[in-house]
Amino acid sequence: MADRGRGRGRGRGRGRGGGPGGPPSPARGGPPKGGPGRGGSPSESSAGSGLSRGGASRVGSPSVSSTGPAAASGGDRGGDRGRGGPPSRGRGGPWGKNVTAAAAPDRVDIASSVVAAGVKRPGFGTLGVPVDVIVNCFRVEVPKNIIYHYDIGKRYFTNIAHHCIKAEWVVFIVAAILPEDKFLPQKATMEIIRKMQEQYPTIFTKRGSYDGRKNLYSPIKYSFGNQAQYEVNDGGRNPQRVRIQFAATINPSSTTEYIQGRMSHHEQIVATIIAYSVAIRMQPIQDHPFKARSFLTRSEVKDMGRSVELWRGFFQSVRPVMGKMVINVDISSTAFYKSGPLIKLCLEYLGQSPEGDPVQFLSGARLDPRNRRDLLKFIRHLNVRTQRNGESRVRPIKDITEKGADTLMFASDNGGTISVQLSKTAWVPIECCDVVPGQFYRKTLTPDQTKHMVEFSTLRPDARLRSIRNELQQLSYGNNPYLQDFGINVDPNPMTIEGRILPSPTLLFGQNVKLQPRDGRWNMRNKVLYKPEKITGCAILIYDQRFKPDQEEHLKRSLFDTTRNLGIQGMPPDPPVLRKFATGTEYWKASDVGLSHLQEVAMINKAAKGNMPNLIIAVLPDYGSEDIYTRIKKINVQLGGINVIAKPGTVPLLSDRTTPTIVMGARVRHPRPGSTSVPSYASVVGSVDSDASKYVAITRTQASRVAMINDLTDMITHVIKKYMQYRKEVEKKADLAPQRLLFYREGIAEGYLIADARCEIGFNGCVRRQANSRESRNLKYRKFLVSDPRSQLMILLTLSGSQLRAIGWAFRDQN
Repeated sequence: MADRGRGRGRGRGRGRGGGPGGPPSPARGGPPKGGPGRGGSPSESSAGSGLSRGGASRVGSPSVSSTGPAAASGGDRGGDRGRGGPPSRGRGGPWGKNVTAAAAPDRVDIASSVVAAGVKRPGFGTLGVPVDVIVNCFRVEVPKNIIYHYDIGKRYFTNIAHHCIKAEWVVFIVAAILPEDKFLPQKATMEIIRKMQEQYPTIFTKRGSYDGRKNLYSPIKYSFGNQAQYEVNDGGRNPQRVRIQFAATINPSSTTEYIQGRMSHHEQIVATIIAYSVAIRMQPIQDHPFKARSFLTRSEVKDMGRSVELWRGFFQSVRPVMGKMVINVDISSTAFYKSGPLIKLCLEYLGQSPEGDPVQFLSGARLDPRNRRDLLKFIRHLNVRTQRNGESRVRPIKDITEKGADTLMFASDNGGTISVQLSKTAWVPIECCDVVPGQFYRKTLTPDQTKHMVEFSTLRPDARLRSIRNELQQLSYGNNPYLQDFGINVDPNPMTIEGRILPSPTLLFGQNVKLQPRDGRWNMRNKVLYKPEKITGCAILIYDQRFKPDQEEHLKRSLFDTTRNLGIQGMPPDPPVLRKFATGTEYWKASDVGLSHLQEVAMINKAAKGNMPNLIIAVLPDYGSEDIYTRIKKINVQLGGINVIAKPGTVPLLSDRTTPTIVMGARVRHPRPGSTSVPSYASVVGSVDSDASKYVAITRTQASRVAMINDLTDMITHVIKKYMQYRKEVEKKADLAPQRLLFYREGIAEGYLIADARCEIGFNGCVRRQANSRESRNLKYRKFLVSDPRSQLMILLTLSGSQLRAIGWAFRDQN
C-alpha cells in the first residue's frame, strides 16, 4: 500500500456521469429499419472510430472541482482523476469552504419493461457526506433526425495511376492480402475525405463526419444512392479514387427513450452515441494534431529539455446519462519534437546551447561516434522542410553523415557541419533544414522528462476545469460546421451534480499505530512499517561517474538511518560498493571477469560478509532527485514486506475474516499502432494475504493487439494457488480457499465490454480445478465481482459447486 499519495476515500456520487448506458458493441453501424445491419454495430477497428477505444472512466465523469461541506481545492496531485464524488485518489489537498445549495440529483423512473444491462440498481446510496461536484461534463442537445451511415474503408482508397486497369480488383482483393499498416495513415485519409466533400459540394451539401478509418456519418442521405466512386485531388502527383457506400440508418429517437428510462439498451443506441462522438471530434482533429481520441494544441506548452516539449491535449466523447446526453471533456498530455531550425534542435539534444557555435559540436570531425549514433536515433524519421529554387519540400531524415558537408559534395561557409540524408541521393546540410511543427515524440522519456510529464499532467481541480473551459472557448462548438449540420447544441457551462464523500478507512502501521487519513491523504513519516522485511545483505552498484565519494557516503548513511527508523533490520552501515562505466544495454552485460555486474557485486558482498545479498542498489545516471524515503518504502515491498494496511473491520469487503477475499487486476498492453510483429503482453496481479496488501504478478505474451486475455484460466489459477499457499504457510489458516474474488479489468475497448466479459469470465477451468482440490471441495456458492475501473463495468458472478457463471453486468452508476 502506498503512503500519503494514495488516499482510499473515493466518493461515488449519484450523478457520476456514466448514466444507464450499456457499452457500445464491436461491429459497424446500427441496424437499418429495425433489422440487423451490414456488419452489426459500429466498428472498433481503430482508435479513431467513435467510442471504440479507451475506457469510460475517462469517458465517464472524473470530478473536476467541487463545492460543499468539504469541497475540493485539490492538492499537488489530487482531485483530478476521481470517479464521481471527491476526493479522488491521489494527493488531494484540503477541501475548500465555499458552500452552495445542494443540486437536486436527476432521477429517472425506469419503466418496468426495461431490461437492465446487468444487476438493477436497488436504490440510491446514503453513506457519506453530500457534496456538490462540478464535473467536466457539458450538457448537449441532440436532434432526433435520422443519421445515415456510410462505409469508407481504407481499402477503398486507390491511386488511379497505379491501379487504373485493375481498380475493381484492388477494391475487393487487396484489402484481404495487405496488412493494415500498409494502408494510408489516418491523417491522410481524413484529409482525402475532407477534400472529397469540398470538391463535390453538390453531392455533399451537408458534410459528413468521418472517423478516419471506416465510417462516415451524415445528417442527410446523399443523392448518389447506395454507392459511388469519386476522384479526389489530394495534392499528390496522382488523384485518389474513393469508394463510398451506404451501410445503415440510425434512429436517434431510441436514445432519447433510453436515457429517459423507457427503453432497454440495444445497438441503435450504440450507433447513435458513436455517430455523435465522431461529429464532435471531426473539426478539432482536422485543425490540430490528434492521437487516438485526443487532439493536441499549443495553448499550453511545457519545455521538457533535450528538444522535446509537452502539449496539452483534450479528449471529448458523447455519453448518455440519466435523463440527458452530455459531452465529457478531459485533458491529456503528449510529447512533441520542438519545431524550428534542425541545427538548434540537435544542439539542445546534445546538451549545448541552441544559440551556440554549431561547428564546435556538429562538425564531422568533432561529433564522436557515440553522440552521432544517439543523435541519429533521436532525429531519424523526423520530417524536415527544405527550400530549393523557391520550392518548399517536406521529407523524413534517413541518416547522418560521418563527415562534414564541406567534404561530402559541396562547400559550406561555416566550416562543414554534418548533413542529413533525405533520400538515396539527397544529402542536405543540417543548417538548411527546419523541423516541421506538430510531430509526436514517441521515444522513451528520460527520468527528468517523465517528471516534467507528471507535473504538467497533474492539475488541481480548479486549474483542470479552467484549462478545459478555456479550450472549449477555442473549440467554439456553436460555430462548428459539422455540429451545425447535425443540429447538435452544447451548453458551455459544466454540470454540477451531487456526490458523497465516503468515510476513509483507518490505517494500521507497525507497533499497532493507527492513523485516520484526512482529505484523501496521509503521512507515513515517523511511522514504523506494518511488516518490515529483514535485509540479509546489501551491496551498491554505481554507474553514474558523476556520483562523488561524499554522495556515496551520504547514500550509505541515509539508507542506514531510514531503514532503522522504518523498522527494517539488517542494513549494514558500510555496504560494499562496485563502480562501473556502462551505457545502454551494457548495464546488464557480462563484465570482463565473466560475470554480469550484478553477479560481480554480489560475489564481492559474499567475500566480505560471508553471504549473498538480498538487496542490490544501483545508482544510474540522470536518475533524478527522488526522495530516498520513497525508495526505501519500495525496497521493503520488493523484499516482501508490507508498509501499511487498512485496519480490519474498516473495509469489510476486503478484511472480513469469515469471507476470504482475493483482489485481482488484469490488463493487456499493446504495441504501438501499426506494429503487427510485436506481441501484446497480458498481465494479472492478485493479492495473497488476508489484508489485500501483498500481491503476486504473472505476465504472458499473446498475439499482437488481441484485447482478450487468452491464458486467463492459467493465470488466475496461478494466483489462486499462491493465495492458498500463502494462507497455509505464512498465515497458518485452516480455510485456504477464497470465497470472494474482486476482479478489476482495465483496457477493454468499450465496444467489446460485454463480448470480452462473456469470454473472460468463462474461466471455469481454473475454478473447477481449485474447487475440486481437497482444500476447497466444499465450495457451494461464492460471489465474484468483475469490474473495469475505466469503463465502469461491473459483472456479478456466482460459483455453485465447480461452475462459474455470469448472472448479469451493469455500469457502476447503475449499481
